[in-house]
Amino acid sequence: MLFPLLAHDPLLTYDRLLQCYRKSVRTGRWRRLHHLDKALFRASLDYLKRGGRILNESLREKLERLVEHLTETRGQRIVKRGLVKAAALLSGIKNSLSGWMSQLQGYARVAGTEL
Repeated sequence: MLFPLLAHDPLLTYDRLLQCYRKSVRTGRWRRLHHLDKALFRASLDYLKRGGRILNESLREKLERLVEHLTETRGQRIVKRGLVKAAALLSGIKNSLSGWMSQLQGYARVAGTEL
C-alpha cells in the first residue's frame, strides 16, 4: 500500500463512533472518562460528521484506545485483570525456578557433574 495513512479505516467512521458514544452513555462508561478525553471524542465525532477523515496516526491510536475503553464490558475487564495477574504469577515462578536451577547447577559442579 502506497499511502497507509490515507487508507480507509473502518473503525473510525462517524457511525462507529456515534454507536460507541451512545452505548457508553447508556452503560455509564462515558461518565468515567476524563473531560479532555470527552472533548477529543466529541470533536472527532463532529469532524467526521462533517465529512472529514482522521489521518494523524497518534490521534487515530488515541481514539482507538478510547473506543476500546468505552466498549469494554465488565467480563472483558475481569478477563484482562486475570491475565495480568496470571502473567505476574508466571514471571514469579520463572524467577524462582531460575534461582533454584542455578543453585542446583552449583551443587552439581561441586559434586563433579554438569547439568
